[in-house]
Amino acid sequence: MDPHVVSVRIDGEQKFIRFKDASYAESLRNMNLPETNLLVKILRAPSNWLRRSFTTLNPEFVVSNFARDIQTAVFNAAAEAEIEGGILNGEKVMGDIIKTVPQALRHLSGKVIGKGKNDLIDRYYEDFKEDGGKTGWAYAKRLNDIVNELEEATSETTKTQQILGVGKNVVDFVEGMNEAFEDSVRLAAYIAARKNGVSREKAAQLAKNITVNFNKHGEWGQALNGVYLFFNASVQGTARMFRTIGTLKPVTRPDGTKREFYQRANTAQIMAAGLSLFSGMVAMMNAGISDEDEDGVLFYDKIPDYVKERNLIIMNPRDGKTYYKIPLPYGFNIFSNIGTVAADVSRGGMDVDKGI
Repeated sequence: MDPHVVSVRIDGEQKFIRFKDASYAESLRNMNLPETNLLVKILRAPSNWLRRSFTTLNPEFVVSNFARDIQTAVFNAAAEAEIEGGILNGEKVMGDIIKTVPQALRHLSGKVIGKGKNDLIDRYYEDFKEDGGKTGWAYAKRLNDIVNELEEATSETTKTQQILGVGKNVVDFVEGMNEAFEDSVRLAAYIAARKNGVSREKAAQLAKNITVNFNKHGEWGQALNGVYLFFNASVQGTARMFRTIGTLKPVTRPDGTKREFYQRANTAQIMAAGLSLFSGMVAMMNAGISDEDEDGVLFYDKIPDYVKERNLIIMNPRDGKTYYKIPLPYGFNIFSNIGTVAADVSRGGMDVDKGI
């Protein structure tokens, strides 16, 4: 009955783990889950469906999410190698992550379609799962659904059932490919960290938190996720970004000398400032390339704000009307928006009050 204690079974023998912080024990015992009313329970099912339809069941999500994940991983890996209390403790793995992503993606996508094999990557992948680096999506299956899936997998199916199951197989394939792209960045971070001498535990911690950790939530996280779409992912993503951007390098260098305040800026902060400058330059270039519509307004200025906020826009120089877009990482896109808005306001393409 001690609130600090969790009871577990190891090889059939009862053991007890005592936590100094009782909240950790309460979380593991599921004693801190709030009671939710009937309305929240009813809303949870459609919310989970909408969440899946926008993410794992959406083929387009593969490309956009992958592009955002790589950029987010670069920012976070750069910071974790330099900030005070960083996971990597000085080990710079950002470049190695980028180089390892193609190998990890090729291996994981190959497992989905049943082709391709890389024994070294596969061993790392097993360690990656065993160490807890793999992160689940922002929704959880009900216990009854898991039971039904196990029963279906172990029972013999008739020809009719096989035909009816074709749609389900397509869904499983799309979800599998989305999961492969999602895990490829995390696996690459894990492998890069391990190869640079980081312990398995720290490597798994980096992999799990290199982008949004969907398994992390507060006491009310699951309940609020049922009534507000992507609530937990938004909170976790914002908290992760503030850790990366809001934490400086230690005051003291490894050799014992002290840093001036301006020298404590980490690489991720410098990259964020560079992204603002770069986006401002691209916005000015786009304005120069863009043709004017019949009403005298540039086609570039007619692109909806929500598109500019979430993507880096590059106008097509061939016609001056169409454009390409590169997805920006959630959270870090604010720095790109600062540069874009500053450029648009300075040339008169946007009113000052709207820019603010």
